[in-house]
Parts: sequence; C-alpha cells; structure tokens
Amino acid sequence: MPDTERPQCAPNDYFTTDFEPHLSLPGFFPGAGGFFHSHAGGSKRILIFGTDFGPLEYQQSLTAMGGEPESNRTIANLRGVLNDAAIPLRDCFLTNSVLCLGKSRTDLLGLARYWKRDPAYIEACAEWHHGFISRHRPDAVVFMGTPPLLTFGRALFPALADHWRGYKSLNATYAAGRETFQPPGGPRVLLIPHASFWHVNATKYPKVAKQAVEHLRRLARSRYGDGNGPAGPSS
Repeated sequence: MPDTERPQCAPNDYFTTDFEPHLSLPGFFPGAGGFFHSHAGGSKRILIFGTDFGPLEYQQSLTAMGGEPESNRTIANLRGVLNDAAIPLRDCFLTNSVLCLGKSRTDLLGLARYWKRDPAYIEACAEWHHGFISRHRPDAVVFMGTPPLLTFGRALFPALADHWRGYKSLNATYAAGRETFQPPGGPRVLLIPHASFWHVNATKYPKVAKQAVEHLRRLARSRYGDGNGPAGPSS
C-alpha cells in the first residue's frame, strides 16, 4: 500500500479514517506530514511512533495553524530529547501506531479504548507500517510510551510478544534490560518514555530517561560516529 493510502476502519462512533492528511505541514503523521518544522523531505532513517494522532477537529485546524505548533508538548519535548542525543531532526519521521483520528474532541485518552477493540484494524495498520518500513528501510523504530509495550509492538513485530511478555511498564522493562530488540532482517527497535510526559517521567524514573537518551545517542553514533548501536539484548 503506498504511503499516501491508509487502511480504512469499519464505521463506528469513536474513530474515523475519513480525513485527508496534511502531508505538506509539520507534525505527526497521519494528521500531518511526519516531520519537524523546517525539516520536510528528511531521510526517514528513524521512525518515531506515537500512539494515535488525536481528534479530527484538531487535525482539521492544522492548515490555519501551519501544522502542529512547535510548542505542542509532544513535539517540543521530543525535539529537546533528540537534540540532546545529537540525532538530526531531518533523519526522523514522526508517525503513529494506529492511523485513525478520534471523533470526540474531549475524550482524548479514551480513544485507545476503542481502537483496541478492533484487532483487524490494528493488524491493518501494522501491515501498512510493514510496507512503509520495506520501502524506506529505516535504521531504527523508536516506540514511545506503554501502548507499544502492551498492544501495538507485537502487532508490528510479532517476536516482541515473547521479548516483552510479562512487562507492563517502562520501568520494569528497562530494569530487565528489555527495552531494545533486533528483529531478524529488520530495523533496531527501541522503547522510550513518551515525549508528552518526558519531564514527569524523567523526574520519577531518572535512570530510565537517562538510559533512553543514551540509546538514542548510540543510534546517532552508529550513523555519524563509532558504529555502535543501542545497547541491550538482540532477541
């Protein structure tokens, strides 16, 4: 399936795929083009996964705003983390695990409750991402937050079902050294705290945040420096 086509969900009251992405605007795909401000046309070397884009009403306002604002908490925090790790913003493609938008403008956290009930749609999104990865051949996939740990990670990379089995928090995953994974023939996988809550998590779990940044630095060095990838188990 080409990048500009997306899997469609069955009609429901909670989320929709009936929208047009603003591909020329900065911000997370599928609502926007998947790039930071002033970094359109990047390499897609590192795919950074959020969970879902959010409400349809917000996405429809992006033209007037010139894309997702640079002050958006997820984008601003993520930019700071990547800069700290010396990863060029032009190397990153910002995307989401599920490619739908919420119909409610208020029940933002509740959206995941509904798409989780549609395993066929989750699998369709995973297949879309498989095609994207095959076409663009990124060096790394960076998952943010616990939803990939609990739901989407194993849909995209089935071997993660065993690798992350029994782990329900990033703190426990990092304590066990299971935050990285190397799928056979695929890009390196890294799990990091969600950028939206980065400073909260860095205060509560400073070792996790520090180790996540070090993994990202190793990704940067693997392209521009000493050739070492992220630390951690390979399977």
